[in-house]
Amino acid sequence: MGALMVTLMIVGNAEGERRCDERCYDAKSPVSECECCCNGRNHGAGRGQAEVNTAEHATQMLKDYCERKNLVGSELWAAVQRNLDLFRGGAE
Repeated sequence: MGALMVTLMIVGNAEGERRCDERCYDAKSPVSECECCCNGRNHGAGRGQAEVNTAEHATQMLKDYCERKNLVGSELWAAVQRNLDLFRGGAE
């Protein structure tokens, strides 16, 4: 059995999907050649740093959503705050 490829993020719409996986975070090619959904944020960063980058990006997107929808202080907002440690490896 070969090594597993970890997909960190998938973004899709009616036109299809784009993903960020080891082809991006372990890339040796220039970031200008990256076509994945991270927009170059994880390109060549290595899996560990790419996991951190993706978690920070996802958390920020949730925070922005809560602020746009006036959900600061809501259950979703509280869950985002509680789960920050999961993304940072501080909780098990």
